[in-house]
Amino acid sequence: GLVATRHFLLLNSHRRPIQARCAPSMECSPAQNEARLLAILSKDPSRLLQGQGISGAALVYARHWLALVSQELQEELDEVLSKRHGVQGREWLVDMRGPVKDSQAFNLHILPGEDPGADDSEAADDEARLPPLLYTLILSREKELLFFVSRAQEGGSCRAIIIDAATLRSGGEVRLVSPRALPRHRCIEIASAQSAMHRMVALTSIDRLDKALKEALIHDNIDKNGPWRPLDQNNPEQQRQLLRLNLGQRRALEGMSGTCVCVQGPPGTGKSSFITSACLARVPRDARILACTATNKAIDSLVAKLEDAGVREMLAVGSQRNMGERATDYLMSRRLEREPVLAKAEAALRAASGIRHAAERELAGVGKQKKPRGGRGRGRSGKGDADEPPPPPEIPSGKDAESLAFVQAQLSRLMTVPVEEREAPARFAPGFLRAVQMLSQAGLLTGADGEPVRQPTTSQLIGAANAYLAKPADLEEARREARRAEIRERIVVAQKAEQAARAAALEARNHARRRVWRSVRLVACTASAALQVARRLQRDLEEEVDKKASGQEGDIRLADAADAADAADAA
Repeated sequence: GLVATRHFLLLNSHRRPIQARCAPSMECSPAQNEARLLAILSKDPSRLLQGQGISGAALVYARHWLALVSQELQEELDEVLSKRHGVQGREWLVDMRGPVKDSQAFNLHILPGEDPGADDSEAADDEARLPPLLYTLILSREKELLFFVSRAQEGGSCRAIIIDAATLRSGGEVRLVSPRALPRHRCIEIASAQSAMHRMVALTSIDRLDKALKEALIHDNIDKNGPWRPLDQNNPEQQRQLLRLNLGQRRALEGMSGTCVCVQGPPGTGKSSFITSACLARVPRDARILACTATNKAIDSLVAKLEDAGVREMLAVGSQRNMGERATDYLMSRRLEREPVLAKAEAALRAASGIRHAAERELAGVGKQKKPRGGRGRGRSGKGDADEPPPPPEIPSGKDAESLAFVQAQLSRLMTVPVEEREAPARFAPGFLRAVQMLSQAGLLTGADGEPVRQPTTSQLIGAANAYLAKPADLEEARREARRAEIRERIVVAQKAEQAARAAALEARNHARRRVWRSVRLVACTASAALQVARRLQRDLEEEVDKKASGQEGDIRLADAADAADAADAA
């Protein structure tokens, strides 16, 4: 059924305002934490609210839940203290080091008590392995004493107040004691007040919460009806959902009231089935639901049950790798694949990109020549005749501005060779092979038999270079250059078209996302991603404008987490 004692989890989940005040383990002094524990164990824990500036409905709300938190811790202690003997728990040795100045607290040194005869080196190792002691309640085996650790440091040094356990057992007023004997106590750990301390801080800080969350939390004290759709015996859909549930689930569904409802269910008790029935039977039809699960795998179970119940307007947010097959069909990416307007825009983008790529490939192919095959006179080592230069690389035969400048540079270098040496074979120099290839392809380095000269002299190279520079550019190269210019113009046009198509596809995607958000009735995600999903919803949907248009005042959120209470307490 409904478990109201877990209602404070909503307070603890809103961390920023709570931390702005203080966190018990960080900013509050040990004396403040000791006063909090005494208030929790007293008959009037609401005294913690004095001077906090809380009034009206918020004060009524805080008093109510402070009493429940106090009752929970007291019942836990009463169960242990009533046993007297046979209490099980971690054992400790507590050494009294004297009282704290201007305080009713004492300085203690706490060591593990499993092996009291261990030597000093082993004790040092134990001190290094001490578990957290802060806010622990430790009961003395010899005396009716209960130690509350309000400060713990490394090595076992602690500060604590000592409570008379007998008065707690009898239900009397909490009384602090100052023992003078038994400097060492054999004790047993019976409880931790950490959860209760954090809840106290949350409740005493309720006035500092976000306005919307604060109003939602205290709304139960004003309007018991809340936003839930009432059950109608004449409504076949609601009655069908009730018949699907067991007794506990049915009572929880019937008992849903107020703005904030918490239903507790351990693993395997049918929380996903309950949420499915709540969505179909109790949530207003015009409301958008944010359903949170503990894991990505649990999203698949929830989506599967909703889909089997006929719900199709859903959106799953999470890790596709960790989800099941049913949930992945409802990811935003899969939903967008089914949007016809977006599909058309992305097809136009692919077509524009294809036109640009084709033009770029065409430009790269203009003027290219096939590479000549290598001769057969080379051995396996790749070395040819020592007197012959290696085959030159492929060089275009056309004469453009770059080629003319290159030949002019080579001619200037050749003119530096002394006249008496110009009839000898030319020496290898930077650019030599390229110059020989260019001049040969232009038909300027041929012998009497019409074959290309393999080892030209410097004089031959000078004559061929002068002829090359004096010969006008051939008509074919001019045609190729004109072709290149025309293709470059087409590439520029294609790039502009592609940019426009990309902008149109992005706009279509944004519109499609908004359409998906508007059309879905339920969004399923993990609890850890809920805040991120809410922000994404606000960004994609432009929720402020959407609410003004639809008149929708708020959304309903259902949370499903088996160990949410323990996780929030640990946080």
